[in-house]
Order: sequence, then structure tokens, then C-alpha cells
Amino acid sequence: MATAETPTPLGLGYWRDRAREAWTLAARLHDLEAKSTMISIANGYDRLAERAAKLEAGHTAAADLSPPTERGRTSSDD
Repeated sequence: MATAETPTPLGLGYWRDRAREAWTLAARLHDLEAKSTMISIANGYDRLAERAAKLEAGHTAAADLSPPTERGRTSSDD
């Protein structure tokens, strides 16, 4: 259960916190493969934070929120 101190899982603050944690961990890693993986995770959390920001700002058009790989795709693209 979320409290006043705990951001909801889909909120902007939640994803920003996860991104910050992932970036902090990536900076501490010395193994290049682990560091690369953590950077990818941090980038993903950053993208989720951007999407949450758009939702919170009221930009809920499907085209604004779809993943970049899905934008403009048609069934003939498969």
C-alpha cells in the first residue's frame, strides 16, 4: 500500500527514483557488461519517467505514449 512518502508505481516520482538508483549503481560497477546492463536499465527508467510526466501533464494521446518502435507501425511492417 502506498503512503504519502511512497510514490505510486506508475507516478513520475517512482520512475525518477528508480532511474536515480540505477544510475548510481551503474557508476559504482566495474564489470563492463554489468555496467552496460545497468545503464540500459537506467535509460529505460528514464523513458518511463518521461512517459509518466506526459501522463501527469495531460498528454495522453496514444501516439505520445506508445514505444518508439511501435509508432507508425502497420500490420504490413511485420
